[in-house]
Amino acid sequence: MLSKKFKYVLYSLIFIFALYPFLIFYLLSSGYSYRYIGSVFFVILLLQFIGHRKWLQLGLGVVLCCCLICFEKDVFVRLYPVLLNLFFLILFSLKNKTSNNKNTFLHTIIQKLPIKDIPDDQQLLRFNNQWIIVMSINLLASIITLFTCLKIWTLYNGLVS
Repeated sequence: MLSKKFKYVLYSLIFIFALYPFLIFYLLSSGYSYRYIGSVFFVILLLQFIGHRKWLQLGLGVVLCCCLICFEKDVFVRLYPVLLNLFFLILFSLKNKTSNNKNTFLHTIIQKLPIKDIPDDQQLLRFNNQWIIVMSINLLASIITLFTCLKIWTLYNGLVS
């Protein structure tokens, strides 16, 4: 019984996060106050934190919520996807040296993911480099959409990104 409730909550959270750009578009285009939008954004952040326990995302989101309420500029809710893309790009770019029995190898965050089709170190590095390129393109596109109209920002961050 508990697992069914947990699955329902999990699917509900995924649904909310996927609709984030569309929700922001609706709230901004309908003339809601920035205080109300900041409150909705804060509730989404809390739900995301409960589901994933990521302190960095919560802290970043709280700062953006406070800036949105204080300065009343929509750029602070539109900046959230840019900062998350930057975070993931940095995460994929991090490498640390560890020693094996035979040689020293650069291990990356990819090794922590449950990927079974990457057998050797060279393929792992190629896979990681491909993700760095994808995340760089995604970051650049989300930065560009900051300076476009709200409809284009919503389409890119809601459907493509």
